[in-house]
Amino acid sequence: MIAFGRGGRAFIAINNSVRTRTVTYHTALPAGEYCDVYASADCSGSVHVRFDGDATLTVPAGSAVAFHIAATPYTVRQ
Repeated sequence: MIAFGRGGRAFIAINNSVRTRTVTYHTALPAGEYCDVYASADCSGSVHVRFDGDATLTVPAGSAVAFHIAATPYTVRQ
């Protein structure tokens, strides 16, 4: 697992292992719901960032979770 953020703009976690991993990361993004843009373009996967900036992500084996400030369930469904 490796993860990094782009300040308050974006965050990505990459899992290069053979097992699904669930990890809590601290992000600089504001609290809210974000679309997992790695999983799909229609926001069928989402990430919840809590008020303290933490997000608990379940990252499938050999995959990633990525989200950014401009992709929220509201902006995608417009």
